[in-house]
Amino acid sequence: MNGSLLSHSKRMMLELDDLESLLDLRKEVLFLFEKYFGFERSIFWLCSEDQKIFDPVSRNTPAKVLDHYTVHYSQQDFLLPSHVAPLLSERRVLKIEDVISRQEYENSCFFNEFMKPNDHYHEIGIYLISQNKLLGGISFVGERNDPSFHTHSIDEIEVVSYFISMKLNYLLRQSPIHKQTHLTPSEQKVCGLLKKGLTNQEMADQLVVSLNTIKKHLQNIYKKLGVSNRTSLLSFLMS
Repeated sequence: MNGSLLSHSKRMMLELDDLESLLDLRKEVLFLFEKYFGFERSIFWLCSEDQKIFDPVSRNTPAKVLDHYTVHYSQQDFLLPSHVAPLLSERRVLKIEDVISRQEYENSCFFNEFMKPNDHYHEIGIYLISQNKLLGGISFVGERNDPSFHTHSIDEIEVVSYFISMKLNYLLRQSPIHKQTHLTPSEQKVCGLLKKGLTNQEMADQLVVSLNTIKKHLQNIYKKLGVSNRTSLLSFLMS
């Protein structure tokens, strides 16, 4: 392994070691992957026990692009955890070409309707597994000529992924993120309307309640489901 890149891996692990906040860890991981490996556009997801992705933290990814992916194209993503589960017993990092031929990929709806219009060509997925449990994932996307996707080997990225998995496992044990509480009937109705794309005011009008009541329901839902905002909730509900 290239000594310089190995030192990058070590530096990443040293810089992540003292972090005690789950959100800080996820943001810092994406920052350091850009700093040391050059991956500018990235998303750090959490995964539920049934391998559904939710609560994305993103870097250099416009909110509209993330929402569009979550609602319309996440299930078409060839690197979605549920699509590559059989490969994860031996590998923690995958490229698109590991699961589909380049020709099939370039002819796919996922590439032509989502990736290409957003100037994405390459994709790499990191699967964060600890104690045989999938905890989260990181995805990197880049343009066809992005040198970062040609410079670094999968093995080099895996060195860091094992450490991130252990750190994520530790912080999740300190966090209520996976401890879901039953939603009230009113909160369930709000979730249903949110999935239909209604605004807060439209939900208030349909449920014949005040706008403040809708906002209060949403805050309670965020807390119960362990998500941080409306985008994260929608991602959770649509996955």
